[in-house]
Amino acid sequence: MGGVLADRVIPFFSIWVVPRTTIRRVVDSDPESLVVIIAWIFGALIALTFQVEINAGVLPFAAPAWLERMGPAAIGMTVFSSGIATVGLVYFLGLLYGRAGRALGGIADSRDVRSAIAWGWVPTILLSLVIMTAALFAPAASAWEKAPTTILDRVNVWNIAELSLAVWAIFVSVETLAEVHRFSSGRAIGTKAVGALVLAFLGVGIFIVMTIVSLIVSLM
Repeated sequence: MGGVLADRVIPFFSIWVVPRTTIRRVVDSDPESLVVIIAWIFGALIALTFQVEINAGVLPFAAPAWLERMGPAAIGMTVFSSGIATVGLVYFLGLLYGRAGRALGGIADSRDVRSAIAWGWVPTILLSLVIMTAALFAPAASAWEKAPTTILDRVNVWNIAELSLAVWAIFVSVETLAEVHRFSSGRAIGTKAVGALVLAFLGVGIFIVMTIVSLIVSLM
């Protein structure tokens, strides 16, 4: 029992230091291990962090009024739904990064890629918690003041922590993907770039379709 628990807990710490070794052990033992749970937590925290920043008034842009008026029940449903949507996203990205990676010489199947994506999000989970903490207890750390100060005048320990975690999270996600495909970090970045292009084209396509549909409806 203790060994099984250790096998599930230790990767959450080792993924920060030795991402390639950690993800290799995970996929060799059980590539589906905690993938859905990590993806759900990641998506839910992203939505919750966004809502906390809205309520704290620290976003660098104006949020829609209906987001600011959301009650606890609506927020809870949004957070839960975001977690579910992220689980779907990790499966979609597993297919996308799997095919893109194999086109670049990788060998991973969709299961291994899903595992790499989910475990690569672990540092981002901590980043979300840090951002929420900054918004709740140090709103000035995230708010862009209207006074004509320089960017350096706005930087503090919270900003440095957030930036450091963001950079490390990107590094970990690249390394986990590179390891399951058994190729270089450069090819992993290329795989992510291909995936980003596909997602951008899909986004543009959806926007065009929705625009056409709205025009047709307005003319009816």
